[in-house]
Amino acid sequence: MPALAADKVAGPCLPFPVGLQRFLPLLLLLLILLRWAMPASAQAVQASAALAANTQMSLTRMSEAAGPVLSLEQARQRQQAGAFSAAGAQVLTLGIGARPLWLHLQVESSAAQTLPVWLRIGTTWLDRVELYQLQEGRLLVQLRSGDAVERPDGALAPALGVMLPLQLPPGRSEILLRVQSDDPLVLPVELMADSELQASRERLGYLYGVIYGVLLALCGYNLMIYTGLREVGYRDYSLYLFSVVLLIMAYSGHGQTWLWSGQRGVQRYAILVLMMVVPALGLWFAGRFLDLATHAPRALRWTRLLTAMGAGAMGLSVLAQHQVAAAYVAFIGVALYAPGMVLLGVLALRAGHRQAGYFLVATICGMVGAAATNFAVWGWLPFTPATYHAFELGIALEGLLLSLAVANQVRQHQLASARAAQLARTDPLTGLYNRRAFFELAEQPWNRALRHQRPLSLLMLDIDHFKRINDQHGHEAGDAALQRIGELLVRNCRTGDVVARWGGEEFVVLLPETDAVHAEALAERLRQAIAALPSPLKGAGIVLTASFGVQLRRSEQRIDELIRVADLDLLEAKRLGRNRVGGQRAV
Repeated sequence: MPALAADKVAGPCLPFPVGLQRFLPLLLLLLILLRWAMPASAQAVQASAALAANTQMSLTRMSEAAGPVLSLEQARQRQQAGAFSAAGAQVLTLGIGARPLWLHLQVESSAAQTLPVWLRIGTTWLDRVELYQLQEGRLLVQLRSGDAVERPDGALAPALGVMLPLQLPPGRSEILLRVQSDDPLVLPVELMADSELQASRERLGYLYGVIYGVLLALCGYNLMIYTGLREVGYRDYSLYLFSVVLLIMAYSGHGQTWLWSGQRGVQRYAILVLMMVVPALGLWFAGRFLDLATHAPRALRWTRLLTAMGAGAMGLSVLAQHQVAAAYVAFIGVALYAPGMVLLGVLALRAGHRQAGYFLVATICGMVGAAATNFAVWGWLPFTPATYHAFELGIALEGLLLSLAVANQVRQHQLASARAAQLARTDPLTGLYNRRAFFELAEQPWNRALRHQRPLSLLMLDIDHFKRINDQHGHEAGDAALQRIGELLVRNCRTGDVVARWGGEEFVVLLPETDAVHAEALAERLRQAIAALPSPLKGAGIVLTASFGVQLRRSEQRIDELIRVADLDLLEAKRLGRNRVGGQRAV
């Protein structure tokens, strides 16, 4: 085939399920790791498998009333007076700004020797934990830990909580705990053997390794594409993903362990601030991705207003050092953000946005996960490993699906740009290159012929009596004639030839590596083929003929000089009676 206008750019992107198939193995791996990393159950208090056979435990609780902080002795007196009540079967969840809580854990060990154990208490964001271990009224151990403690005892185990080391003596002993946090107070309590703690850390390490790996890989991949293409959708999505990674690191404890160890002020507000940063960047990305300025301008204005109000409220809360207010702002913001993203997807889908379906499914996954974790932390759902990790699974699914959406949207933009570029270079009637494209494509073979002194010819043709065809039979017949001759030129020219519509009823063909004899022979074949074409309008009896001008490049240094000489030959053929090549005898 000759060098003519490119075929139509590839059609729409693959349907949604086909694109998702690429990520199914990764999703399956994530689900398997999540199930493997989670403990079998989540109770208010439990002993791990290695300790369960030799240990019996019971847990009671009491909220500390407003006023002076209770001492250990005062708390023991109230416990003995029956002020403590049973903790129940589910993990304790007391919500934001709860009063400090006293827990009384009675442990009966049937082991013959003292057991080294770890007490897991609460989550990674507890402000203060005070532990008192007693046996027969005698204080054995006193430990302090938490975000607000300058030199905490024990260790912070990411994704598990505060871990306090104990020596569990044979017989009955009791543990009194005072726990305080302005953030949501969630208090799983578990005794674990050291081997089980290490195994849990290893399992959770694999799980979070996959989660961070997936999200950071998507972030880096989109940033690299942005660097190359300068498509802001990739940049905005990368920033959103990176903020999600920071949020997961903050509330899982990895941030405090790896990034801001010992920075109590940072840890105090890191989770809450990031809980506002993620929605802000997510909504910014959604506004651009869904083109809300076009499809839902009112929704975009409200989104920006609410985002600004949330950011302002969080900023004021942090400046005022009011952690409870910051926590309410953060959790209300997250609660509104997830359904808000879904609503934006619905509005864009109704407005006909092509990628809104991807966006909607992705944000529903994120919304379900965020809602499950949010409600579990607030105490509206049971706090279990499944509900605690639901956000991470939902956000990983959302990340994968939104990556598909971003990629498909940018592909659609590229296709649209390619179509626009094609239309700028193409004659819309015949599908051949236009004059502008002809000069661009002719430059390389012209320079090659000039540099290496290779033969190069140019052929120009003009449809005879074209105005008469239009006047007598209408423009439909004229258009059909142009299309048929364009198709004929494409069929009869080589791959390296450049075929273009020059304007009106004129066509031009550049013939690299072609001398005058072969160029004239081609022109004669084309002339005869055009004369043999059937009438472009059925039943009209139109006979098509064309006149040709052919020139071999000799001393011409510019292509427009060769075109001018060929055009003079064409005019000569017209003057001598038409339906001929250059100065040949009339046929």
